[in-house]
This record gives sequence, C-alpha cells and structure tokens, in this order.
Amino acid sequence: MPPEAGITQFSKQEKESSLLTQNRTLAVDFLVDWARDVDGSPFCAVLGEPVLNDILHEVIRRHWKGESGRAITPEAIIHAVRERGAIVIFDGLDERIIPLPQAKRDSFIRQLWSILPPMSFKAKVGARRGKLVISCRSHYFPTITALSSAFIGEGREGIREQDYKACVMLPFSDDQVRCYLGKMLGEDNVDDAILVIRSVHNLTELSTRPFLLSLIAPELAELERMKKEGRTVLGVTLYGLFVEKWLRRDEYKHQFTPEHKLLMMEALAAHLCSQNQKMLPWSKISRWLDGFLAQHPEIRDRYRDKPAEVLNQDFRAATFCLRPDEEKDGFRFAHTSLYEYFLAIFLVRGLEENQHAAWDLPMVSDETLDFAGQLLAQGECIDVAKCISSLIRLLENPNAPPQARRIAFRLWVASYRNGWPTPTPNHAQLQELDLEGWQIGTASGPQLDLRGVNLTKACLDNAALQNVLLSSADATGASTRHVEMQSVSLSDSVWEHTDFCGGTLRNCDANGLRAATARWHDCDVIQCSFIDAILPTNWRNEAVIESNHSDWQAVLRQGHRGWVTSVAWSPDGTRLCSGSGDNALKVWDAESGRCLSTFLGHSSSVSNVTWSSDGTRLLSGSHDSTLKVWNAESGRCLRTLEGHSSYVLCVAWSPDGTRAVSSGGDGTIREWNMETGNLIRTWVIDGNEVALVDFAANRILHATPGAWRLLGWQGFDADANRRRLLPAEIFGPFPPW
Repeated sequence: MPPEAGITQFSKQEKESSLLTQNRTLAVDFLVDWARDVDGSPFCAVLGEPVLNDILHEVIRRHWKGESGRAITPEAIIHAVRERGAIVIFDGLDERIIPLPQAKRDSFIRQLWSILPPMSFKAKVGARRGKLVISCRSHYFPTITALSSAFIGEGREGIREQDYKACVMLPFSDDQVRCYLGKMLGEDNVDDAILVIRSVHNLTELSTRPFLLSLIAPELAELERMKKEGRTVLGVTLYGLFVEKWLRRDEYKHQFTPEHKLLMMEALAAHLCSQNQKMLPWSKISRWLDGFLAQHPEIRDRYRDKPAEVLNQDFRAATFCLRPDEEKDGFRFAHTSLYEYFLAIFLVRGLEENQHAAWDLPMVSDETLDFAGQLLAQGECIDVAKCISSLIRLLENPNAPPQARRIAFRLWVASYRNGWPTPTPNHAQLQELDLEGWQIGTASGPQLDLRGVNLTKACLDNAALQNVLLSSADATGASTRHVEMQSVSLSDSVWEHTDFCGGTLRNCDANGLRAATARWHDCDVIQCSFIDAILPTNWRNEAVIESNHSDWQAVLRQGHRGWVTSVAWSPDGTRLCSGSGDNALKVWDAESGRCLSTFLGHSSSVSNVTWSSDGTRLLSGSHDSTLKVWNAESGRCLRTLEGHSSYVLCVAWSPDGTRAVSSGGDGTIREWNMETGNLIRTWVIDGNEVALVDFAANRILHATPGAWRLLGWQGFDADANRRRLLPAEIFGPFPPW
C-alpha cells in the first residue's frame, strides 16, 4: 500500500479524536511526509507507547474478578464510558508512572484521558457521556505547579482546570478507626487494639490515616504472638513492623530497594535535624539526594542505569516523605514520629559504628531518645554492648563535640528513668553544656550515679535534680539559678564561683562542699547537712533561721540591701520587678510576696526597670552608664548596652519589643535595636533637659524640670486619638519616635 493510502482510512472525526494536542500528528501523516522527502534522513524509527486498549487489557488480565464465565473487554469498557454514562476509576496513578520518565509519563496520562471523547464532540443521540476518576498521591509531583501541569497537559491537551473536581482524602475519625478495626480484627478485639495503639507514641494519630491503619492493624496480632514467645515488645517494635511492611508494599514497582530506602530515611532525618528544619523544598531535597548517592558509591552504582528523574520520582512516591496538601513545594516526613524513629536509628547506628560525629546535632526530641532507648532495650539486629561502650566513650571524651555530649547525657538520663540499658561512665565530661530546665533523676529507685562528673561552667538554671549522686563533682563557675535539688549528694564536690540565687536545696548531703565564693541570694536551704563545708564568710549572718545541730534549716535574706529606686509590674500582673541602690534587680511573686529571683550584674545602683510587652525580658538602666537586657525567668543577662557617658535615668521598650530608648545624665536620648544591641541614633538635648515619652501608652515616663520647653503645651487631638503638641508653643521640637 502506498504510504498516502493510509490517510483514507481515517474519518475527519477519528483524526480529531487522535489529535488531542497541538504538537501531535497522525503517525501515517508523519510517515508520508518522511517518505516524500527525498533529501530527508534515510532511516525512521517508530517507537511504540502504551495505548488505552493495551492498558485496559492488562488491568483486566491481572485484576478482573467478575462473575465466573463472564468476560469483559477493553472495547466494552470504552463503550460504557463514552456512551452509557459509566464511571471509570484509575486508582494509584503514581504507582504506575513512578518508573517512567516525564515524556512517557505524560503519554500514559494522555491515554487515560482518551477513554473520554474530546469535550468538543457532540454525543450521539441517546448516548450519555461518562466520567473519569484518577487517584494519585500528590507528593509524587515535586510541586503543586507540576501536579497541575500533569493533569491538564500543561495547557496543550484541551483540558482545563475547571474540567476537574478535586478532593483530598481526610484522616479517619475515631468512629471510623473503630469501625475499620472491628471489620479487620472482630468487634470483640477493638477495645484491646485501641489500648495498644494509644500506648505507643503518636500511633493514635498515625492510625487515622487509612493507608497507615491498614498497615498497623494486622501487626497488632503479630505483637500478641511475639509477647507469647517471650520477646521484648515495645512501641519501637510496632513501628519497625509496619515500616517494613510499608517498604515491602509493591516492592517490584519501585527503583530503590527497601534496604537502601531505610538508609536514606535515616540520613535524611539527620540532615533535617542538622538544619533545624522539619521540611525543605524539593530542590534542596533533590540536591541532598544527589549528595547522599555521591557519598555512598556502592548504592549509587546499583542505579547507574536509572535516569535521575526516575529516581527522584521513586523517592517522592515510595518512601516516607510527602508534600503536605497545603504546601506548594515543601517536603517532610509523613509524620513527625516517623522522622523521630529514623533519627533514633541513625543515632544508634552511629554508636554501633563508633561514629560520634553523627551525634553532633542540635538537641533531639525526647521522643527520639525514647525510640533510641527502646532500640537498645529491644536489642534486635544491633550489638547492645558495643553501643553502650561507645556511648560511655562519648560521655568521657572532653574533646567530643559539645552537642554530641549533650545528646548523649540526655539519653543517659532518659535510660536511667525508663529502665533501659544505661551507661556507667567515670568522670563524664559535661563541662559548658546547656542543661537549663532539665529534669535529672527520679523520686524513687537507686540514685543516678554522676559521681566525679565535670560540670564546670555548665548551665543548670531552672533544672530539677532529684535522687542524684554528685559526690566529688566539679561545678566551678556553673550557673545554677533557680535550681531545685532534692535528696542530692553534694559531698566533697566543688561549686566555687557558682550562682545558687533563687535555688532550693532540700534534704541534701553537702558535707565537705566547697563553695566559699558561691552566691546564695534568695536560696532556700532546708534540712541539709553542711559538716566541714567551706561556705561564704557571711553565710551565717545572712541566715534568717538557723539551728545548732548538723541538720539545720536556713532561708537566706531576700530583701534589698539599699534603697529601692524603681518598681514595675509584669504585663500579666503576677510579678513585680524592683531596682535598688544595692546594684540588684529582684523579681517578686505579687501574690505571696516571695522573692523569685535576684539579678546581679550592674556595678552601680539601678535607676530604672521595665518589662517587655510579652513579659519575657527586663530592661534596666544604671548609674554605671549601661543598660542591661535580662531573661525574666532565668535571670540571665542577655545583653549589655553601652553608649551613655553618664548615668542612665530612664528606659522604655517599644510596643513590639524590637527597640528601646534611654535617657541619660549626659543630656542624650538614645534609641537601641534590641535584636542586635546596636545603637540606632542619638538625640542631644540642649541645657541638660531630658524628657521621655511613651507614645503607645500616651504618657510621659520621665522629664526634668525644664523639659516642658521640649514638650511644649500639649492638647488631646480627638481626630488622631492621641496627645499632640499645639502649634503655638514648640520650643524643641521633641524628636520623633
């Protein structure tokens, strides 16, 4: 047959049906043009791609479970959809197109569209056009834009966004979860299953996801079987079971092996942690994946024949990462607990391989350490003794990264509290670590043995230590403001130059304690033993209550030792701050009158104090010519502002807390950036007259006797709803805020 003869076999309507895009042409027309071109290329390759009939035939062959002896054909399905109003559902599109590069992916989607005739076609008389449903995990696509382009053919397929009605699958309700479990496990077992789910970290929330629930439910029975065999069953056990099942699901459809995916998820969790992020745009995830493969040539070589595009698609659709529905291009783990689970595996693997640098991360969550401890307690597939020995070496190494030692100590404390395998280092190196607010020890059980620990220059502000052995510890220069110690052994320990201000010591053995240079302002000492202790010379003079035996109670004096110069309420009205001629600030409980904290740092009397609008910071001005910014809870000085050449008279915050102003005896008003501590600008006031106005509160904070010349006569402007200068009397004018 001559090449052009094939054209006559297509009607006009059939041609239009075949040409769904502007860039396509009929194969016959293409071949005719090639055959007629005498100067064209001598070879032509005709490359096939799946057509609708082939796709439907394969689906029928694999999955059709109709009535016995009743056959169905692709032609029957197409006819039912095009003319009888049938609905066709293509479920799990992403599973099919994962291994396809973009061109073939787009071609496959076009074939699915072709089951419906073009919208411009007029239906036959009596025919009812059907509908098409496509389900797909949206995170298969790197961005929302890419998803939209794929489903409308980048605007070239005659399909518009308004032709789609899209819906997002929502989590199950509690009733739906119970209903599902009842059908899977039997109604009599639902309550027991719910109890197991609630006992495992975040499993309740995970179980609201239909797919995850389908993985979790069958494993509940497996847990019961493991318990009967005497095996250790913990929350991490269940996570391990359904993670394994998730990875093995449709394994043959994907590119990366389950083993390699596990390594990737561990490394990705550590990367996110190192960046202090829970989510990254796909562009950064893609660059990370390239770097991971470059660092692991044994994995990279396994997939050399796979295009990068295909591997990226497999990573997005067949791992534990997704793009949340509300995100344009951000990717994260499907759930926080999965991120924590994989991060815990990464940390334990680092111990087993003695790679302590792997622990050099920002502090991880308690849930991550919970998983790590459970992995050690479970003891499956890891050398527990090797891991514990590695953890001891990390804790004893003074040159190990501080962040690594901090996480290691956190795991040690958690292991002691939960009864997991616990390290027993000699002279743990915790120097200069930030342990603020930590809960160390428990109310019952054996004491946590921290004997000989190095805590020099560590921060234990607001920490609570209970039932802990700190004998022979060295805590020189440590900050322990507001620390609470109960039943703690401090015998023969060193606490020189330590700040115990606002702390509480109860039932502690402090025999042989060396703390001659420690500060004890506002510290409650109750029923503690101080035999042979070396204490400040003014200790007994400051004690309000004292007994003559070794067990005695003392509450150190709490009041100012100089005149009070300034007082300010906290924004919520629960606390007061006072400044004094004794160079100190004190924060008081407004209800009980108890001094909560004493802030020391100024070298001369405090002239003025004020709270930030959120109540988290305090600002003080002093006759030492400086301003200081304080953490209102811990009492830690956050920043010192220097610039005035004479005493500071008054200070004030801006309403948003980003700036402050101060007036000084040097005749200047200074504006400060409170984020950086930098001076923004200075106004020099002639004649040493100073005025400070809080425009937000519409009030004058401070003014010298002649400052009216700066302020002028003021009146209330009803239109502006604020006080303003009257035009007739301006002697300054006052610098703008």
